[in-house]
Amino acid sequence: MERRESVIGFRQTLYRQAVYDCLPVWRRIRLHARIGAGVEARYGEQAVERAAELATHFEQGREYTKAVHYLKHAAERALQRYAYQEAIGLLGRGLTVLPKLPETPQRSRRAMDLAEELAQPWTLAMALGYAALVHVLRGDRQVALERAEATIQLATEQGGFSWIGRGIMLRGWALADHGQVTEGLAQMQRGFADWQANGQELRKTFWLALLAEGYARVGQVAEGQQVLAEASALAHTRELRVWEAELNRLWGELLLQQADQERDQSSAETYFRQALEIAFNQQAKSLELWAAISLSRLWQQQGKKNAARERLEKSYHWFTEGFDTADLQEAKALLDQLANSHGGQSPLPLGEGQGEGVR
Repeated sequence: MERRESVIGFRQTLYRQAVYDCLPVWRRIRLHARIGAGVEARYGEQAVERAAELATHFEQGREYTKAVHYLKHAAERALQRYAYQEAIGLLGRGLTVLPKLPETPQRSRRAMDLAEELAQPWTLAMALGYAALVHVLRGDRQVALERAEATIQLATEQGGFSWIGRGIMLRGWALADHGQVTEGLAQMQRGFADWQANGQELRKTFWLALLAEGYARVGQVAEGQQVLAEASALAHTRELRVWEAELNRLWGELLLQQADQERDQSSAETYFRQALEIAFNQQAKSLELWAAISLSRLWQQQGKKNAARERLEKSYHWFTEGFDTADLQEAKALLDQLANSHGGQSPLPLGEGQGEGVR
């Protein structure tokens, strides 16, 4: 009898999984969000007792703020049971989810809070590394440099070898963005080599894209294209499509540095358009903005200033905060130029510290 009930239960589980697998992605997302909200409502203040379950539902439901909240509580509960490996795994998930939150200073502070509360020195190095990464994505080169330096120091002291190489790469990016392009690229190459030497592969497409950006800054087109070819192959073979939009944008930027202007401008435009489409479909608004800036700059050079302004405005006006970030300030500056060149609408207010670069 028990065996029969076990078989029936197993079959029911398989059936539920089969039904779930048939659901379109958007329905799965909505289902997880509704389940999470239902569990919260049912258990009230005791919901933290089901923190791991809620974290999974909210992560799958793309409610990332709540996911980080419950991952933190789940990690704390695991520590209370002396389940250190489980706690580390939950913390790692929390730090992985953090970059998906809105791009605000609070995001990097959350990374620091997670690690400091758990009081694990090597996880603090991880949190510092993710904080540096967040500031790289925001274009905050000075803060990124400070966090990267702290990451390297702490990871070296605590034996967090995977973060030493990543910290060096992030430091190299900050130096290159500050104008020290030769030294910055050398640091990025060294960091990438150290990172690979430790057998690291996680998010390799991102680190390859960062390295390609370094090559683009110094005009080493062939080297940049070689790196992008490897990153693009990884994105397709491993279905790591998260950074695919940026890979396309960087292909376009490198093409613009080649000699055949007419042909390469046409190819670059194709890559920029692909980057925009991919970012739009993925709802990756920052990547969409980067691609829009690149395409609008190209159209500006070609005299298509109305089209350039309209396309960039479409991406720029989606944002409701973060206007002090380098990317949004660069977008403002470009919109101002395009508006002034046509004697059109008043330029947007420009914050401090604008800059142009590969992004």
